[in-house]
Amino acid sequence: MTGLKFVKGKGLVRDRPRPRKGPRITARKYLGDDAGSWAVFVDGLPFVAGLTRPEVAYYKRQAQESLDAREAKNRAIIEVKSTAGSWEDLPPAKSLNEIYSKSGPDRRYQDWLMACASNLGQTCKDREEAYQWLITNASETTTEDFDGEQGVLDECNGLLNTKEAAHA
Repeated sequence: MTGLKFVKGKGLVRDRPRPRKGPRITARKYLGDDAGSWAVFVDGLPFVAGLTRPEVAYYKRQAQESLDAREAKNRAIIEVKSTAGSWEDLPPAKSLNEIYSKSGPDRRYQDWLMACASNLGQTCKDREEAYQWLITNASETTTEDFDGEQGVLDECNGLLNTKEAAHA
């Protein structure tokens, strides 16, 4: 089967779209017509701009490496979730200190704490380092209008696969 069909007025067309292999990385002139107006795009959005033509190949590789690293991080989070035991049984936490204190005796909470830190950009070697990373994130994002700890806590609770977490 060729996957093509005849449509009156259009000729031969695909009867189903091609499967997508991943994000499309392209390069073209962007915002100008001088030598330094090349850009690399990922799915049509600028990844980096202001390039000369010889720099394009390097930055296309950088874009692919960035996407690969992001995919590896997402796989690691999924792997942690799948090996963490039954996260579905954990109720949403009311504070970061609650997660930390329960992570000592309960491996599920420790894995959850490590996944929270990883989700916020830091791979940690132990629960103390993960807790410190979360506290640092909370203090750095706190403003008059925004409670940073609540924001970090919402991210952590969002990792849970519970109905309660969806409504928290």
